[in-house]
Amino acid sequence: MPVNWSAVAGVLRRAPLPTRPDDSVGFLSGIAQFTDNPSIYTAPNSTATGGHEAVLECGYRVQLPRGVLIQPDFQFISTLGGGNPTALDPAIVVTLRVELPF
Repeated sequence: MPVNWSAVAGVLRRAPLPTRPDDSVGFLSGIAQFTDNPSIYTAPNSTATGGHEAVLECGYRVQLPRGVLIQPDFQFISTLGGGNPTALDPAIVVTLRVELPF
């Protein structure tokens, strides 16, 4: 297994605004430490082994009438795939989730 250890922590706040009691906002942070053994793991597009990958994420869930949900989400991922130095640039991922009841 290429990951020696990983840790994730987050918080979720319901009703972050008094006028929006059904909404929620969340924040998450995580890290994964890759193995330094080159026979098990080598970073993508690199000859480097080990290193870590970290993520910061935040999202806001909007509850609309008739059960419609909209949830934008933002992630920042640093040192993708680990390695030292990493061969990949940090990534920004933005998503929009929409739930429609039927």
